Amino acid sequence: MKPTPSNHAAPPRDLSCDTEFLSRHSTKVLIQDAATRRYLTVADVWTAQPELALTFGSGSAAVEHVTRKKLANVQLVLTRAITVSEVIPVQNYLHS
Repeated sequence: MKPTPSNHAAPPRDLSCDTEFLSRHSTKVLIQDAATRRYLTVADVWTAQPELALTFGSGSAAVEHVTRKKLANVQLVLTRAITVSEVIPVQNYLHS
């Protein structure tokens, strides 16, 4: 069995790859104050309501915003629109 190469040997990743992954999974990235758990809004104020938060399409875009605004003690929150489907076969319930 061939050994797996270490992570240190991995080639540098394209920063757009997280954008592609997140958009495929309907994921939004929010900036949250780590102490208060409030979310940053477009007006640069904090809110407890995540639906009012400023959203980013990628983690790298959110990190750039944090750096540009010189925010401290924040964390990124990924939110997903999750849809669950279940298949129920009806053949077992039909009487011939």
